Amino acid sequence: MHEGFPTALGAWRERPGPLGRSLADAVREAVVDDRLPPGTRLPSERDLARALRLSRGTVVTVLALLREDGWLHTRHGSGSVVLLPARLTERTTPWSLDRGGAGDAELDLTLAVTAAPHDACLAALARAAERSATLLVDAGVATAGLPRLRALLADHSTATGLPARPEQILVTSGARSALTLLLDHLHTDRRRPVAVESPTYPGALAVLRRRRAVCCRCRCRPATAGTSPTWRPPSTPGASDWPTSSPTSRTPPAPT
Repeated sequence: MHEGFPTALGAWRERPGPLGRSLADAVREAVVDDRLPPGTRLPSERDLARALRLSRGTVVTVLALLREDGWLHTRHGSGSVVLLPARLTERTTPWSLDRGGAGDAELDLTLAVTAAPHDACLAALARAAERSATLLVDAGVATAGLPRLRALLADHSTATGLPARPEQILVTSGARSALTLLLDHLHTDRRRPVAVESPTYPGALAVLRRRRAVCCRCRCRPATAGTSPTWRPPSTPGASDWPTSSPTSRTPPAPT
C-alpha cells in the first residue's frame, strides 16, 4: 500500500458535504498539486477502505467516479493509477485550481496566460534532464543562464532585428525576477511614478506595490485595420487608478 496516500489527501474529512464527494475532490486536488503525482498506484479497495475508515461501498463509488472523469485508470490485476484527465492537458487556458477550480469552464479568464503545451513541455523537460549531466560536474548553477540557451536567445534576438551577443543575455527565473532586477537598477528614485499599461500583468503590479511605487495607468487603445495600437497619456495616480501603498495626494513628477 502507498503509505503516503492518506496523508496526501489532507484534512478531507473536514470538508462540507458527503464524504464520498469530499474524498473525490481531495484526490483531484492532490493530483493537480503533485502530492499524488500522475502514475501513482493506489492501494486496493479493501486497503483504501481500511486506511480511510470508510465502507468499501463508498470507496468503490468514489473510484468509479474518478475513473469516469478521467482521473483514474484501472487495469484488471494491476490495480489503479491516478492520471491527469485529457480535458486538462488539452486546455488552451489554465485550470486555476487555486482560483476556484475553473476546470469545468470552457474559457478561464482568471489568468491572462495560456495553458502550457502539455506534451511539448514534458518532452522539453525530458530533453533537459538528459543534457544535465555536465552541469552536475560543476556547481550546477549558471548564474547568467545556460551558455547554450543564451546563445540561442542571442541568435533569435539578432534574427528579429536586435543584434545581440550571448554575453549580453541574462536569463532570469521568471518575469517577476526580471522586473525586480530592472527596477533595482533603473527605478532608483522612489518618488518617480511608473507608467503601467492597462490592463496589465498582475505579477508586475505585485512587484511595484512591494516597492511602494506610485503607478500611473496608461490605457492602450485597440488597433484598427492597418494601424498599430496607440497609447493614451499616463493618468495621475488617484482613486480610480491602480491602488498603491504610497501617498497619492501630491502631483508626482512626470514619468520617464
